[in-house]
Amino acid sequence: MLIFYGKQFTTALKRSLFLSGFKSRMIRKYNKRYSFEQSARQVIRLGLICFYIFCSVTLRAQKNIDSASKFIQQHQHFAVEQMNVYGIPASVTLAQAIYESGSGGSYLCRKGNNFFGIKCHREWGGDSLLKDDEERNECFRAYTSIEQCYEDRVLFLNSRSRYHFLFQLPLNDYKRWCLGLQEAGYATNKNYATTLIYIIEKYKLFTFEMPEPLASKPIPALATHLNESLTLQTQLSQTLVSASVTEPPANTIVKAIIQKHYHIASKGQTPNDVSTLYGIDIRLICSNNSISPKTVFSEGEVVFLTKKKPYKYELPVNQ
Repeated sequence: MLIFYGKQFTTALKRSLFLSGFKSRMIRKYNKRYSFEQSARQVIRLGLICFYIFCSVTLRAQKNIDSASKFIQQHQHFAVEQMNVYGIPASVTLAQAIYESGSGGSYLCRKGNNFFGIKCHREWGGDSLLKDDEERNECFRAYTSIEQCYEDRVLFLNSRSRYHFLFQLPLNDYKRWCLGLQEAGYATNKNYATTLIYIIEKYKLFTFEMPEPLASKPIPALATHLNESLTLQTQLSQTLVSASVTEPPANTIVKAIIQKHYHIASKGQTPNDVSTLYGIDIRLICSNNSISPKTVFSEGEVVFLTKKKPYKYELPVNQ
């Protein structure tokens, strides 16, 4: 009897142990499968997050490229005009404007047409905007137009002696221009020059300083060219004769006329007329006389053909 019950007890014990072991194995298998599924979900979730970040960054970069390209198209004529008149590389001008204004999207740009981040300083008497920069509520210049901003930047650079060495650099040497701006203290960012160079090379802004191919320039007819040459020679001889007998203004010297340091303008003449007459680059005439290419001279006005004083430039008032 005891043997029978003992066998029954042993069988029941084995069965319970088997069932408990099976159950534990199933639980372990389920937990392993569940942990695998959980890990897979985490991987998928992480992949979706990375994909979203990648798409966002790509779209933002594409948007920045599109906005920068549009900005270049809208502002390139200002930069090229300053390059032709004042000798500032158009690539550097555009790169500074893109960086300082965020391609035209910055607060200073939208509210005050300030594309170069120029602060007020003591000499500024125009409108201004307050914005946090290195200090709280710093004063920045505000302009009524884009053209006024670009012209004031030229005056800002020309009126400070620490930037004068830049105007002796070649127009196509944009790297030295960028490094020079940083060395002269235009911005406190230690990577300012590197950033400008990156922008210039990314958008190929250096092409604005490349000479125009001769094949793209129209060749005038021979007869027209000869007539223009004879006309210019006649005007030159008449101007030299009149210059030698015309009494100079009280604040000039006769020696300047003899050495052809300046020209006495006739009424209605423009810098382009003087440039054509003497074969001098119009940029030199404008910078030597602190005038714009659109200036119209009055009768007897003195137009300097050489520098009055080295590195002395001022921005003209629009006429």
